[in-house]
Amino acid sequence: ILSVQSSPPLSGGWSCKIMEFDNGKEMLKHEVYFKNGDTSYITLYNIPLVAGRNLLPVDTINEYLINEKYMRLLGFEQPHDALGKIVDRKFNIVGVVSDFHTQSLHSEITPTVIQYRSDGTGFGMRIFTPDNKVSAM
Repeated sequence: ILSVQSSPPLSGGWSCKIMEFDNGKEMLKHEVYFKNGDTSYITLYNIPLVAGRNLLPVDTINEYLINEKYMRLLGFEQPHDALGKIVDRKFNIVGVVSDFHTQSLHSEITPTVIQYRSDGTGFGMRIFTPDNKVSAM
């Protein structure tokens, strides 16, 4: 499996910004970490999709996958409840993935968004050996 990406899930570099979500009562603001990857990103790193669908290859970013941590911060108890909601006034949540670390395994899980980008600066790959051992790079 090969994926074009900006960085693996657990890496030294990251990007983040303050995201807004109108829950109908108030505007929620959270610092959210970003990961860029293509449609193979979550498969390559075995990040389970718990609701919705994977990202589609697009020219313009208009949809996100969010992790369960961010889902809970938005006020949703069930992953399917977050589907179709809009964050930052224009990005549709199309899927929820299981929580994963973006920094040290000793750090807390951070609210994270995965967005489709096929022009990443790096590649990740997983190689299957003849004895069925898996190696990710």
